Amino acid sequence: VIVGHIGAMARSVDPEASSLPDFLHRRFSLELRPAGGELAVGGTVRKARKAACTKRAGTYAMLLIAGVVLFNMVLAMLAEYATLGVLFRVYVGAEGWLAALPMVLLACLTMSYTFFGGLYVSILTDRLQGAAS
Repeated sequence: VIVGHIGAMARSVDPEASSLPDFLHRRFSLELRPAGGELAVGGTVRKARKAACTKRAGTYAMLLIAGVVLFNMVLAMLAEYATLGVLFRVYVGAEGWLAALPMVLLACLTMSYTFFGGLYVSILTDRLQGAAS
C-alpha cells in the first residue's frame, strides 16, 4: 500500500519516469542549461561545475537504488532456495550434494523459463494482477 502511494507521488512530480531508479536519476540530474546549450546563469566555470555535479548526483542516486533493489531480490531468491534445501533435507533425509540437487535444479529451471520467454508472460500476469487489485 505504501509503495502505491509513493509511486503515485513520484508520478505526479515526474510523469515521464518509468521506474524508481529512473525517477531518482531525473530528479537529481537537474540541468542548468536551456535548450540552446548555453549556461542559463551567466556561463561561468563555477556554474558549469555545479551542473556536472548535479548530473553525477543523479547517476549515483540511480545506481544506488538499483543496487539496493537487486540486492533485495537476490536475498529473497537465496532465502527461497535455502528453504527448499532445508525442507528437502528434513523430509527426505538427504545429505551432502544430494541435498543441494533440488536447489540447483530449481535455479536452472527458473533461469531457462525466464530466458525462453517466461519473463514476458510473468510481467503480463503481474500487470493483470495489479489491475485487478
